[in-house]
Amino acid sequence: MSLNSGAETTLTFTWDTTDVDPGNAGLNYTISAYAWPVLGEIDTANNTYIDGTIRVKYPGDVDGDGDVDPDDFIIFAGKYGSHYGDPIYDWRCDFDGDGDIDPDDFIIFAGKYGHQP
Repeated sequence: MSLNSGAETTLTFTWDTTDVDPGNAGLNYTISAYAWPVLGEIDTANNTYIDGTIRVKYPGDVDGDGDVDPDDFIIFAGKYGSHYGDPIYDWRCDFDGDGDIDPDDFIIFAGKYGHQP
């Protein structure tokens, strides 16, 4: 991609965390981008952009405390049956990321229940 001088654009990237080692779940990852200097560029101070951190949680750990326990189940059960756009929908309980909290999410939750990374 190339831009004219002074132009800007937004790029969107998707990070699939499926293969993140569950032993490392709960770690924070810093998201950043770097643009290599172009020929003749003098001001390179703005070539690096850091946009906060991402926390990867263990599947089923709804409350983010490092385990899958009754506290997580209470939250999950209260959101079960909802879908994106519902007032009670909670993305933290949508383990397969398909926009609803349904039996597929329960299977994922049940498989992780009682575990911690």
